[in-house]
Amino acid sequence: MFADNLLTVHEVQVVTGLGRTTIYQLIRTGELPVVRIGRSVRVRLETLKRFIADHEDDPSPPLPLQISYRIHRSTKGSGDGRTSSYSIRRRRGR
Repeated sequence: MFADNLLTVHEVQVVTGLGRTTIYQLIRTGELPVVRIGRSVRVRLETLKRFIADHEDDPSPPLPLQISYRIHRSTKGSGDGRTSSYSIRRRRGR
């Protein structure tokens, strides 16, 4: 699904291990291109993979992010409040 290819800043934090401020600084300087929808900021998964590959020290073949890890988002809500939890799970068999 198309929305699965757009990551929130929090999901980018989980995947990269970078801090929120660092990610927003990369966005502000244009190093990490984003999609803006209203006040929402999203990062395309392909853009993040390219960003990571461009910043690798070793010119060896890049690790395929789409094969190694998948972000799982589960939303639980009752009434007004909704809480989201994120986890990264290693994909099996590839």
